[in-house]
Amino acid sequence: MKKLFTTLFLSQTEKNLKEEECKSRDCHWSVVNDDGAPWCYLDRQLTGYTNPLSAKSTKLTNGQSFESTLTLKTTAHKLTPTFKQLPRLKLTVSPLNEHILRIRLIDPAAKRYEVPVQSVFNIPSATNWARENRAYDVSLSGGDFHLKVSRRGSGSNGSTTLLDTSIGGLVYSDQFIHFATYLASPDVYGFGENYHLSFRRETNYTTLPIFARDHLVGDLDSPYYGHHPVVQIVERDGKAHGLFLLNSNAMGKLWWWWW
Repeated sequence: MKKLFTTLFLSQTEKNLKEEECKSRDCHWSVVNDDGAPWCYLDRQLTGYTNPLSAKSTKLTNGQSFESTLTLKTTAHKLTPTFKQLPRLKLTVSPLNEHILRIRLIDPAAKRYEVPVQSVFNIPSATNWARENRAYDVSLSGGDFHLKVSRRGSGSNGSTTLLDTSIGGLVYSDQFIHFATYLASPDVYGFGENYHLSFRRETNYTTLPIFARDHLVGDLDSPYYGHHPVVQIVERDGKAHGLFLLNSNAMGKLWWWWW
């Protein structure tokens, strides 16, 4: 079983991309009959960032935060000719308590605006949470950026993968960020405010926008007043986890699940 969460961005941002132009960017072209499925998609071997830990993996074993500097692949520039990707990113992974993990990807060369929620919502400071006291495991592999978060003590193999970036496709520029991860199940809820016909989100190549727009309720695929960047996913065994995307900018999610 495979699962996917917001990835193939070229076909979504450039609907009329032709086969010749797609291949000229070193992207893959595949004509498919699935409704809404992209025909042009990124080559995950060429796009994204690498982690300098080339010969080993870093695991959150002692409960303390860890950092890494990710470097843009030299082959990634050609894939996004309309904007420039940042050459380096700073990754910080911090355990906030036994159930909450914070992951930050920022530009280490320039200070950017950040949502000033610390004084309002009182986000916990990173503390030392040893593995035996946490409900999750975290690992960062060397080579291609591969961050994995798993729930301990669940699933058929003793753990359930909650976040897994090995699908590739990380793009980071001044005005465009694209982040992809596998899903634990197709039972996805939240992420609004936008129009939908059920509480459970459709995951068949469905794009959901968030733009906090003053717009009348009723138009399909249109963003509305609120900005609620929170996703909750119910896992196969009935447990659930949430993703809070701390960002004040407009966002969109492409959901896709396949067996």
